[in-house]
Amino acid sequence: MKLLGDDANITVSHPTQRNIKADFGMGAGKRPAINMTQFAARQYCRWLSARTGYFYRLPTEAEWEYACRAGSTTAWHFGDDQKRLDEHAWHFGNSGDKSHPVGLKKTNAWGLHDMHGNVAEWCLDLHDPHGYPGSSDSILRNPLNRSSSMYPRVVRGGSWDDDPDRLRSASRIGSTLDWSRQDPQIPKSIWWHTDAIWVGFRVVRPVKLPSAEEMARYWNGGRNVKRWKHSDCDFGPFFKDGKPNSTPLWAESRNGNGIIPWTLANPDAE
Repeated sequence: MKLLGDDANITVSHPTQRNIKADFGMGAGKRPAINMTQFAARQYCRWLSARTGYFYRLPTEAEWEYACRAGSTTAWHFGDDQKRLDEHAWHFGNSGDKSHPVGLKKTNAWGLHDMHGNVAEWCLDLHDPHGYPGSSDSILRNPLNRSSSMYPRVVRGGSWDDDPDRLRSASRIGSTLDWSRQDPQIPKSIWWHTDAIWVGFRVVRPVKLPSAEEMARYWNGGRNVKRWKHSDCDFGPFFKDGKPNSTPLWAESRNGNGIIPWTLANPDAE
């Protein structure tokens, strides 16, 4: 549709239609979700927390490796024998160039499936090739390498498209702009990586509930979030412990500042 203005023509068009299926021909069902950005994965955690009344987030890189190893110190959680990898993981040599339904391979010692392969998994951390700052001379407790930049962010575990060495418990890579190379949008989408169809994520639910400020930082990429005025926020229906709850768990800023817990937008609720 074209509208005629006083000085110029203004063209209005409908949104560009998706030109490829979301599953990239691999199939859906019980297969892992793929090619989302870390931002998108964090927003899913925020939505899931609001929907269920429990706090969910992405794991830190240290938490992910701790869960993957399950007490082991070997190359993979099952040992150092690469010949056993097919029993535990989908990788380039056995995947048929696609992901597979979760839970078909053997678990690690703690009962976790697909820690090696199938899809690589987002962590919260900024990717630093040198590890955590200060980690060489000190013992760090619950480390998290925070950053407000979009790249590079940590991905762990390897995928169906990787060789066995990329599936090791200690293997790590960082995201790059190349993961969205085929994205025709300007600027690139904050939700999807068109060229990272081997990336997915898993969520964690901490035993100890963090403070409202810390919850906000987990959902908003590590940034510190200040209180907002109640009048500057939008709220909606939420759930608590799986049941309808009249008190919202989080608020969304009308000026694009992100998501914060209800108690940061409504101090009287504390």
